[in-house]
Amino acid sequence: YTRYLDLRRWMTTASDLAGFADRELAVGVGENAREHRVATVSAEFFTFFDAPPALGRYFTPEEDTPPRGAEVSVLGFDYWQSAYGGRDVRGEELRIGGMRTTIIGVAARGFTGVADDGVPVAYIPITAYAAGQRFGDDAAMYYRTYNWSWMQVMARRKPGVSADLMSADLEQAYRRSWEAEVATERRLT
Repeated sequence: YTRYLDLRRWMTTASDLAGFADRELAVGVGENAREHRVATVSAEFFTFFDAPPALGRYFTPEEDTPPRGAEVSVLGFDYWQSAYGGRDVRGEELRIGGMRTTIIGVAARGFTGVADDGVPVAYIPITAYAAGQRFGDDAAMYYRTYNWSWMQVMARRKPGVSADLMSADLEQAYRRSWEAEVATERRLT
């Protein structure tokens, strides 16, 4: 996540940058809880797609801000139909992993995001996941230290920017990020 923040800060050719990671998490409570694919995404993730929510809204950047994003969720359309019969579920609580999320919306019919291995049943802010699930007691660890292996990043080029130019910009931003990591992480010196 720290690398993602660096790339957002130092890339000049990207109009949008989004972080994401799919996880198998328990959804529900008690005997009704089941492991399901849940997408942990930055708020910018939804801007990459022309897929307005079927109900309610997607979460905002304010709800996806370190140190601890808001415990909100957006249901996948098919899960909403099968688990809730398509009724208005906004404001209801849904337990995802160790979080008690408030349902704020439902993704568009057919929306899969970037899933290539099963459609997520829900989308939650990546900062809420990282603070509450990924790093446990040290909630600040995910955005203050470098740990690239748990999430992915996607970028959209600004109009008129070539793939080569964006690639060079990404390389430059990544090098700056690596230098920042070396400066803060003694294990790398």
